[in-house]
Amino acid sequence: MKSLYLLRHAKATDKLATVDALRPLSTNGIIDANLMFDAIKTKLQKPDLIITSPALRAHHTALIFANCLSIDLNKIHTEAGLYLYHLQYLIDTIVQLPNEINVALLVGHNPHFEQLGTLLIPDLEKLPTSGLLEFKLENGWENLNQKSVLSYKMYLAAAFRNNQFKII
Repeated sequence: MKSLYLLRHAKATDKLATVDALRPLSTNGIIDANLMFDAIKTKLQKPDLIITSPALRAHHTALIFANCLSIDLNKIHTEAGLYLYHLQYLIDTIVQLPNEINVALLVGHNPHFEQLGTLLIPDLEKLPTSGLLEFKLENGWENLNQKSVLSYKMYLAAAFRNNQFKII
């Protein structure tokens, strides 16, 4: 069994930087990410590999996640294609993961994370900032499809901010 986590970056500032890729996390984004990751750290498997978009907001989110779960920073890899990519690139990144990786976390952006989520779980809710999707997959990475999903959970940062601990 494989575990796949899709993490949408935390809330970023509103176009503060002139270049979109350099937009930093907002104060609320940093707070939300820390609150949620700290609250769920005992519920998650530690990733063998974290792949993040090179955008500052995604990379910072990956660092917060790794810090909260005491994950070695050497497990974080940047993949340029996760920034301005197509859904197929995201799928290809996952299906090409080495079989020895059992737990993978990808950190990136909508709409593609949400689109992949709805390909795997058609009635999936929207994926807000700091939203984390967890998929338990029956077989190897190369078989990523609706039928390979044994179970899924969605963790929403806003619920943790309000102490409602909503896990879908």
